[in-house]
Amino acid sequence: MTIIEGLLNNFITELINQIYPVDHIVHENYELYKAKDSKATLVLFPGGASSAKETKEEFDITTTATANNVSILFMNFNRHLWIDKTTSKQLSNELETIFTENDLKTTNVYIGGISIGGNVALILSNYLHQNNINIAPKGTFIVDSPIEPLLK
Repeated sequence: MTIIEGLLNNFITELINQIYPVDHIVHENYELYKAKDSKATLVLFPGGASSAKETKEEFDITTTATANNVSILFMNFNRHLWIDKTTSKQLSNELETIFTENDLKTTNVYIGGISIGGNVALILSNYLHQNNINIAPKGTFIVDSPIEPLLK
């Protein structure tokens, strides 16, 4: 990205944020872009050793999502090819805390992940549904995930 493209992108983002106000909350475990009139929440898990910040930069949907009243929760949970029930429960508890503390609605939740983050999204979504957790997603997606180990 050139300097001019970067400046233009920042200008457009700031302009859209003025039109569609967003709360930006940074925590060591996540980054949340909460739309003022949020109607849904998208939870994203990063690939490999990526962080919430890197995922946000590589998967630039924040402005479009928040302009459409969708809050985005970028998780800093990485380096997990798969997760067991104990980790699923811990993540479930963490998400419930995040949703409660940030007053996010639990009715329209979508969970996704990139690469191994997709495996986490898939396993966690399954756990949330099997255990009737109130943040069980309406939809789950994975992008370029190595799901073969999960199929055995």
